[in-house]
Amino acid sequence: MNEIKRLETTVRGQTISYLELGDGPRTLLLLHGITSDASNWLSTMPALAQRGWRVIAPDQLGFGQSSKPSVPVRPRTLSDMVAPLLDALGLEMVSIVGQSMGGHVAGLFAAQYPERVEALVLVNAGYGLALPEVKDPRDLGHAVTPGGLWALNPATRDDSRRLLEMVFHDQGLVTEELIDGFYADRLGKGDGAVIRSISESWARREDTLESAFTGLERRPVLVIQARQDKVAPYHLGRAIHEGIAGSRFVVLEDCGHAPPLEAPEVFNKTLTEFLV
Repeated sequence: MNEIKRLETTVRGQTISYLELGDGPRTLLLLHGITSDASNWLSTMPALAQRGWRVIAPDQLGFGQSSKPSVPVRPRTLSDMVAPLLDALGLEMVSIVGQSMGGHVAGLFAAQYPERVEALVLVNAGYGLALPEVKDPRDLGHAVTPGGLWALNPATRDDSRRLLEMVFHDQGLVTEELIDGFYADRLGKGDGAVIRSISESWARREDTLESAFTGLERRPVLVIQARQDKVAPYHLGRAIHEGIAGSRFVVLEDCGHAPPLEAPEVFNKTLTEFLV
């Protein structure tokens, strides 16, 4: 099998960098979460490519090696980039897997363009569903997470440690090396502005994932929820499943907010069983 390639294309005047692997007849689009990028899927891509998929994982607008726009980016901004991205890559229909924020983006897109989505997988996508509406910007930080915006946009190494301890159920994975690498990565990628604007959009309840539920009914939708997720807790994943008529629901045990990183084998098995 070929190696993962790093490529780029232009979408609405913005550079979108993406990873690609495989040359199968069907395409799988992987959408990462906030404080992440396409590298989130490095353990997922080979497993799906081996099953005959062409797998594409973009750095979403504002993240990773993609353009950093000067205007605020919202979940709807990101979902509006998906159709022109598919057009630029010559793709009419794809299956989509979205984790966390990526699930929110995937749900909005699939509800708007059902004819372009063969199947949809939402992974720990409940973050934001239970947030109160906030009108005073001074209250945004503590509305987004109990610890404030640091939890999504860590400003110090200690903040990075606390975020990783929230993300992973197995605390043994939160090594000093991981913390150092994550903190350096965040400083180097310059995605703080987009993280803040998306966080503020969540707190203001703009274009919520719930608004897409009706458009996703009775379509091939799998909701994956980790039992020990501290960022988007179990009850929110259950609410997504119950809100999307006809969806399937799979619970991952002994796993936190990032199944592709913490439990890649069981996560990949769950995906391949659904995406037949």
